[in-house]
Amino acid sequence: MTPLHLGSPASFGALRAFLQDSGYSEETVCERYGLGAQHEILGSSRPAPPAGKRDAAELLIRLFITGGYAQQAELTQHFPPDALAAAWELGLVTPDESKPGRVYSPVCLYPLRRLFIASDRWTNPDGSPYTPGADVVYPAITRNTYRFLGLLPSAPCERLLDLCSGSGVAALLAASGGARLAWAVDITSRSTRFAGFNRLLNGVANLTALEGDLYEPVAKLAFDRIVAHPPYLPSAATRWIFQDAGVQGEEITRRIVEGLPDHLTAGGRLYCLALGADQRGRPLEDRIRAWLGVAQAEFDVLVAAVETHTPEQIASQPLLRGEITQKEYASRRASFARAEIEAFVYGLFIVQRAGRPGRAPFTVRRQMGARTGSAELEWAVRWESMASSAEAQSLLLESRPARSRDLELCVVHRPREGALEPQDFNLQTDYPFSMESRVPPWTAALIAACDGVRTGRELRAYCVEDGLISDAVPAADFARLLGSLVSGGFLEIEACPLPRSAD
Repeated sequence: MTPLHLGSPASFGALRAFLQDSGYSEETVCERYGLGAQHEILGSSRPAPPAGKRDAAELLIRLFITGGYAQQAELTQHFPPDALAAAWELGLVTPDESKPGRVYSPVCLYPLRRLFIASDRWTNPDGSPYTPGADVVYPAITRNTYRFLGLLPSAPCERLLDLCSGSGVAALLAASGGARLAWAVDITSRSTRFAGFNRLLNGVANLTALEGDLYEPVAKLAFDRIVAHPPYLPSAATRWIFQDAGVQGEEITRRIVEGLPDHLTAGGRLYCLALGADQRGRPLEDRIRAWLGVAQAEFDVLVAAVETHTPEQIASQPLLRGEITQKEYASRRASFARAEIEAFVYGLFIVQRAGRPGRAPFTVRRQMGARTGSAELEWAVRWESMASSAEAQSLLLESRPARSRDLELCVVHRPREGALEPQDFNLQTDYPFSMESRVPPWTAALIAACDGVRTGRELRAYCVEDGLISDAVPAADFARLLGSLVSGGFLEIEACPLPRSAD
């Protein structure tokens, strides 16, 4: 059972108005505690309240985020009567039986963008060790959740499904910011209740919170956007439902992908932040494609890697944290070896159902850079869709490629016959992705000639006239080269400009 109660619309409205009027925002939390981002408040020790600040915002932060005690007199002083009555009615405050006149909150309630989100606590009010239950509702202000939300597109959509939704934060942000209809589905009744509470607290009418195993509660529905931040840590047994996902950590992610042929509309996309494995001879992006089964020719796959870990790192981390025994650590190492896992990739997996028949599906991996965000990922999917179309060759030959302003050409000189001669040519960029490619000298000369004025056909003619390539090189091959340089972010064309969102 959750401590929350689903009260009247008037109670939710009164509480929401008070939170807004009190300046209870991410900016306030960060300013009061000197944080660069709100997730930094999730430390093991409770931060002391700022000196000299004893207003409503300080009380709300202490009560609902840092998880400390408050006096009933403080609530009476700072809460309007209707908001205070709502806090009691909704189960957000409860008396401390060990000390009369003192109260605490059995949950956490924090601002996140334009919303207020409730989830389970991560501390006890008296500072005693906190042990969450297996169905604990994961906080929505962790670093990983912020990353997930920041990588999701902000463009409107018709029907959005948030799987493994927890507090429902992704669906709530979508439903309040452009999705016509949204569904939040989680396997635990506790998470479903929190998501329903958060829907009412934020006055979001176009969201439905459902309990069930992945697609089961929406078995007859299809969506143009599916988002998921599923459990993905390897574990032989489930300790916490929000994190543990089978021996290799892919059990939930694989089932999400397997369900796409039945639940993703043409042109629709899945955005899934998770951990997946590169196996010997089978990179993760190819394995994701295989999970789509007989329908895989209808789908594109892009893996945007955030981090890559060795099997040893993934096996040993929980051992070092004291979460597993030496025996389980050895078992994990053995299971990874049997599965021929060479690396674990943590990142965003985008799977798109091709909207145009006849286009060849693409399978791509990119390494995220410091400036890679949602806009850059959307650019990548758009460009790769264009590059795999029948019109790609004509598009590239008629375009006017320009060097990316983030491009670096690194040339290594080595001694030869008494002189230093250029030997290795490497293209590098950190935008839109972190990319590096070793190229032959003539490609470096081609890059230098890409001034945004000459077309692809003119560039090919220039390379032939200058002796860089043979006239026998087909225009189609030259176009493919230009396309690969655009895909890497080394060149830019006017038909698909880089978003430059970080600028």
